[in-house]
Amino acid sequence: AARVADRVRATRGLIGADALRRAVPGVSRRDAAQVKSRTLTSMDRERRARATRVIVTQPGIVRAFDAMHFSTTEGRRFALCAADGSVPFTTSAALVRRYDTTSVLATLAAEFAEHGPPLVLRLDRASCHQTAPITALCERAGVAVLHGPPRYAPFYGQLERANRDRRAFLGHLSRPTPAALASDLATCRVTLNS
Repeated sequence: AARVADRVRATRGLIGADALRRAVPGVSRRDAAQVKSRTLTSMDRERRARATRVIVTQPGIVRAFDAMHFSTTEGRRFALCAADGSVPFTTSAALVRRYDTTSVLATLAAEFAEHGPPLVLRLDRASCHQTAPITALCERAGVAVLHGPPRYAPFYGQLERANRDRRAFLGHLSRPTPAALASDLATCRVTLNS
């Protein structure tokens, strides 16, 4: 087990159970998979223990940005939402037809124009967030971009809680028209911010 764990650590968890079975004599694939699983869990706990935890107490410093999808009578629409990273305050919520670089760029440009650029912008790993136009916009505005770890919603904290609240607020809508959804989204933003 120790030799299997050493192999997993040496390869940073990228080795498969079958390769471990072949590399360490006398180990079954099932045993290798179990040791690998325990070792990966241990490695992640060690990584988290080494990480520095930052708590932002001042509003306006960190802003998070993400999309929520909705089904409408005219197909899927996306609510592109920006929210403060410290307090439960949604700065903008725009309803767009496509979740692509063009829509994200326009929404972020309007966000920065209306509320000023934050010091840090938290983006997830959506491909439309990791493009040259988005990077250029943030660099021109002097905004540092943080991309969160994949499939780890707690990184986005306040925004994920706000998304949950928005879903609950808009939950009564069953395939609304895009105009009705846009209206309710604007009402939702004002109501929840109040």
